[in-house]
Amino acid sequence: MNDALIVRVTGEENGQMQLEEIERQGLFLQRMDDSGEWFRYHPLFGSFLRQRCQWELAVELPEIHRAAAESWMAQGFPSEAIHHALAAGDAKMLRDILLNHAWGMFNHSELGLLEQSLAALPWSNLLENPRLILLQAWLMQSQHRYSEVNTLLARAEQEMSVEMDTAMHGDFNALRAQVAINDGDQDEAERLSMVALEELPLANYYSRIVATSVHGEVLHCKGKLTKSLAVMQQTEQMARRHDVWHYALWSIIQQSEILFAQGFLQAAWESQEKAFQLVREQHLEQLPMHEFLLRIRSQLLWAWARLDEAEACARQGMDVLSTYQPQQQLQCLALMVQCSLARGDLDNARSHLNRLENLLGNGHYHSDWVSNADKVRVIYWQMTGDKPRRPTGCARRQSQSSPTTTSCRASGATLPGRRSCWATSNRRKWCWKS
Repeated sequence: MNDALIVRVTGEENGQMQLEEIERQGLFLQRMDDSGEWFRYHPLFGSFLRQRCQWELAVELPEIHRAAAESWMAQGFPSEAIHHALAAGDAKMLRDILLNHAWGMFNHSELGLLEQSLAALPWSNLLENPRLILLQAWLMQSQHRYSEVNTLLARAEQEMSVEMDTAMHGDFNALRAQVAINDGDQDEAERLSMVALEELPLANYYSRIVATSVHGEVLHCKGKLTKSLAVMQQTEQMARRHDVWHYALWSIIQQSEILFAQGFLQAAWESQEKAFQLVREQHLEQLPMHEFLLRIRSQLLWAWARLDEAEACARQGMDVLSTYQPQQQLQCLALMVQCSLARGDLDNARSHLNRLENLLGNGHYHSDWVSNADKVRVIYWQMTGDKPRRPTGCARRQSQSSPTTTSCRASGATLPGRRSCWATSNRRKWCWKS
């Protein structure tokens, strides 16, 4: 709390003086900064006060929350305002806050609060504001609920009372293109991304960034590496221009992967250095995409036989994902197995493999992830002569892959430490609006 918040909620002047007086009396109030602008109650005492407020001010409480929300908005803190709008049960206020600030919150990965907010709005409110439906669909996509995205968009298009304009169609198609590439449908992703770019005005920069990125990714998957590199460089420029930092990071990572696949390892290293600098400057360390960056750095170090550093990067990647489901650590774990095998440390490799196989048995993965895991398993069985342990599923999974993808994986496995650009489902996995 601060002076402005106290004045708005209580209607009394001299909020700063009241805060300082409470602090002098030792009533569990703590300063949050050296300037003395922000204060907070001790968490236990704050919980007690909230409970008393619910008991004694139940009738006035919604209006108090509305006043607090207005004050937080006036000071530029939409996330705090949303908490109070939710507590007040004010759908109109909540809708207005989301319309003005939701996309900025999405870009800063405040996904849980956004999901809670959208769930509190009636479906009729969402239909009246298609951009909120688009936001809800992006949240589903970020949680890998791909089938639900298309269902939601189709339902919205069918039930809207007014026809969407061309720009909104472009926004929808850009998202559908992202879902298609995530689902491995390259042709549909390419078609939708190109349609979106034709429909979208320059002002809809976010969706244009998405569609351009998907187009570059399709080129990457189809082996058109030079064209893909140029498109990803364009994506980076667009993302930097509009401060869309997670897409800027994404596009740099893609450039590194392309350069790696072309055999330009030093250039790939330099792209990664640029990506690490962006992570530091924009405080993206906890973004899951940071794990992707650490993983491709590990792969590059392994290609240079710098095994200790490669393993350290893989461990750092697992640390980034420590708050996510364990299944997301599968790729880094496969790299750690690979490092142990390169050293000839079969006991350590077996230990990591036990965990890897446990993860494989308790999750559903993209075929590229499974192929990367199977590769180190096969190498281990070859080194130990433990042929009976080879699961029949390896051959079956490979036969289910498309001919193009299978041949690309095979070519990527011919060099130590190299994996093809196609074995990169992670590039789809961690893009938030992606």
